[in-house]
Amino acid sequence: MRTRLARWLAGQGSPEQLAPPDQATAVTSVVETGAWEQFGSRLWAELWERGLLRLAHELVVVADGSDHIDQVVNDELRLPGIQCTRILDSAHAQQHLWAVSKAAFSEGTAAGRSWVQGPLTALERGQLATVLETLEALAVEREQIAPLVAEVARKAVASFAQRRAQMTYPRFVTVGYQIGSGLAESACKRFGTDRMKGAGMRWTIQGAQCVATLRMFVLSERWDEVSAYCRQAA
Repeated sequence: MRTRLARWLAGQGSPEQLAPPDQATAVTSVVETGAWEQFGSRLWAELWERGLLRLAHELVVVADGSDHIDQVVNDELRLPGIQCTRILDSAHAQQHLWAVSKAAFSEGTAAGRSWVQGPLTALERGQLATVLETLEALAVEREQIAPLVAEVARKAVASFAQRRAQMTYPRFVTVGYQIGSGLAESACKRFGTDRMKGAGMRWTIQGAQCVATLRMFVLSERWDEVSAYCRQAA
């Protein structure tokens, strides 16, 4: 996607040069096995440990469009002196369009693949008005003969309209921001599938949180802190 956008921006005569993509210098992982409402304070504590408000003055949040993520960001991460930039994970944004294509044309059809290419390209280029117009046109076309299709299309319209500022992908790529949450998705797999979902495993919430916390220290390369704590306790 970055390569395609670079070619497109060059073709538009854009004078801006794409900054190198951000690369992680320190990866930290946080897990909460209880209710999601408790995750915000745990995330805040980890960000403070990593220098938020002392060393970092900008926070970029790449995530899907779940309402509970919005609430965590608004309640915990919008702080005085910190520039908070929200980015809707590009793959999740694309999934909305594929869901509309599936509803309107059935999954895997040539007609569906052909229809979706236009809004996918417009989404990638930050042309959200075109995406919304295409979805609304489909909703109007189908609302009499296939009202469920119209409903799916208009739900996508509402979702995109609500998160318009989170989908200016050309601007994000130009300044070097990551636009996908693959790093977090991979961490979930390494934590959940690899460690917590072995054959015959059964967990209480408390037991799972204890093991998960230790696992996060390993993945975050912070096991020396655990060792130091254990030596101090002894």
